[in-house]
Amino acid sequence: MQEALNNPWTTLLRDSRRSGGYGQWTLQAPSKLLWKLRLDDSVRSSPVLDEDLLYVTSLDGALHAIEVHAGQEAWKFQTSGSIHCTPSICENAVLFGNDSGSVFALERTKGRKIWETLTGAEVWASPVVLGRTVFVGSADGRFYALDVSNGKPRWTFEAGARIYSTVYANESCLYFGCSNGKVYCLDSGSGKVMWAAETGNGIDSSPALAGGAVLIGSEDFSFYSIHPVSGKIQWKYATGLGISSSPAADGNTVVVGGKDGFLYAFDIPSGRLNWKRRLGGAITAPAVIAGEIVCIQSRGGGTQALDVRTGKEIWRARLGGSAQSCPVLNGNVIYLADAQGMVYALA
Repeated sequence: MQEALNNPWTTLLRDSRRSGGYGQWTLQAPSKLLWKLRLDDSVRSSPVLDEDLLYVTSLDGALHAIEVHAGQEAWKFQTSGSIHCTPSICENAVLFGNDSGSVFALERTKGRKIWETLTGAEVWASPVVLGRTVFVGSADGRFYALDVSNGKPRWTFEAGARIYSTVYANESCLYFGCSNGKVYCLDSGSGKVMWAAETGNGIDSSPALAGGAVLIGSEDFSFYSIHPVSGKIQWKYATGLGISSSPAADGNTVVVGGKDGFLYAFDIPSGRLNWKRRLGGAITAPAVIAGEIVCIQSRGGGTQALDVRTGKEIWRARLGGSAQSCPVLNGNVIYLADAQGMVYALA
């Protein structure tokens, strides 16, 4: 068995670009359980990884740092509110929000609190770090730009409605969805609105940017491609129910799950449906693209790998069933967390 690659997986779907898994995955199913660890409560977020530590949040308000070789807890930080937020890593800090409205920065290896900033409502969106600024939305209707060193606000933007979407951030623009049905593009430096594109219902999905498009799902039963500069809708595709899952993109392909139980794959430039596959119940977890496969945790189906070109099932592992979490694929090791509070390492 190969060792896991020493590559960071620092936020939702690895990085702000939602670029997916590391390594060229074979078409073989994982055959070995390296370890498993039971946490005290359910996991409704996705793990992140840096060096030898896997970070997982749970509904009892704890952030767990797990040593990946032994599968043992290195440290735990307890907060006063449940946590639905996927953490993010920046240099020597791990950042996350909780349902009490706090955004935390902890020292990565020991779990010591560096700072805590209070917002007005729960923070489900993942903090994203760009340069020396932390960008995060809150259910209080505000989008925050915080100083990464001390958590003090640089600026805030009043969206006026809940923000559960994790921002896509680059040097010039910030893209995120809002429960008012709008997709916003803000100037990264000032928070000025560059454009706001309207959909027909609230948005929990977190956008990807690939192939000259902002790609995002809406609760209006549609998946959208939006021009990143003008905000013009380039195409949309109607699905059977709403979309809260976050898309994964690779090259000209984007994959997203729907609450109608289908996983969809689209050609980004044209909006053509490449394939769709029914996986069972509502899909709210993000998919991960890695080489030739797309990997997803689905309700009741465990963890599945599909051919990214055809949607044909390649393998299935009956572990890691979850409503919200996505797997971390690093080298030939898969890390999973599920709604029962179990964390697994498979190879």
